Amino acid sequence: MTANDTCDEGTDACVGGQFAQCVSGSYVMQSCGASLSCFALPLVNKAGTSITCTTESDAASRIANTGATGASAATARLRPRPLVRRPLRSRSSAAPTANTEIAVAATSSAAAASSTSSSSSGSGFLLSNGQQAQQQNAQFSSLSASSACDDGSEACVGGQFAQCVGGSYVTQTCGASLSCFALPLVNKAGTSITCTTQDDAASRIANTGATGGVTGN
Repeated sequence: MTANDTCDEGTDACVGGQFAQCVSGSYVMQSCGASLSCFALPLVNKAGTSITCTTESDAASRIANTGATGASAATARLRPRPLVRRPLRSRSSAAPTANTEIAVAATSSAAAASSTSSSSSGSGFLLSNGQQAQQQNAQFSSLSASSACDDGSEACVGGQFAQCVGGSYVTQTCGASLSCFALPLVNKAGTSITCTTQDDAASRIANTGATGGVTGN
């Protein structure tokens, strides 16, 4: 698979080891950052998989934890499939509501990531996306596994990716040297939640024009 391969608008995939989003019929890639690569990972609270950037050892560990055998970097990555998008609802409390954005596919593929919808449109959404990501990262610092949440929502809790199950968060370890962050989308308004390095998160946010690092402070 290459960036020139045809794709359906809005689909996400791994291309050349990088996270890719389909824009106008071809893939636009986002660098995963040093030592990271793009993988499909199993969800823990429902049927499906997720596509995100992580280390190969973390991807292999998560897949092995499901009981699957023989999964490697080559077999863990998925081909792109049509996505089912779910808009994120805003929450006034400290715990933001989120839905998967980096890839919930029709075959139940989703990224260990969640999306915040925004009313912004056009190129002007980039700065707004960066600022939204900063706000979410700041809010996440106050969350714990016992924080109230809406089933299906996702967030970062204690630096780990978390999914809300039965009204409380279930965390998934991001892996060595990685942490969970809200990141700005690049092809439309919104943010995504995924595991990456702090340097990568800070770089993606800075690329939108937002200042103040991952939390805006």
